[in-house]
Amino acid sequence: MTDQTQGYKWLFLALIWFGASIYGLFFHHNPTRPPFQHFDKICHFGLFFGQTWLIIKFYLSRSQPIVLLHLMILMTMWALISETILLFLPVHAHFLSDIMLNLLGMIIASALGWRIQKARLSYRSNSA
Repeated sequence: MTDQTQGYKWLFLALIWFGASIYGLFFHHNPTRPPFQHFDKICHFGLFFGQTWLIIKFYLSRSQPIVLLHLMILMTMWALISETILLFLPVHAHFLSDIMLNLLGMIIASALGWRIQKARLSYRSNSA
């Protein structure tokens, strides 16, 4: 894989994940009960953790610095927009806890990416 195309598989997966999250949040309605209590909360956390992590992997695979502030602003906007849209859908309930879990998933993935990037930079400076 060349330097120019390195990491684009993560960007492609992030776009697939985004499309799947749009489908799961807005178009998929399963009238049966969830498999266990708070399943919806785990899904909100997982969607935003996964989306953020895939974008971070794109940066890490290209050895580019992660622009955490921009990523966190983007993911916060997506959390607010998606929950606002859910307000207008009759089959979904809107809860403040959903927004909090969206943001928690984003924060944990961002912290993990920041730690990995910091460790890589420390390793490179020690081995040079």
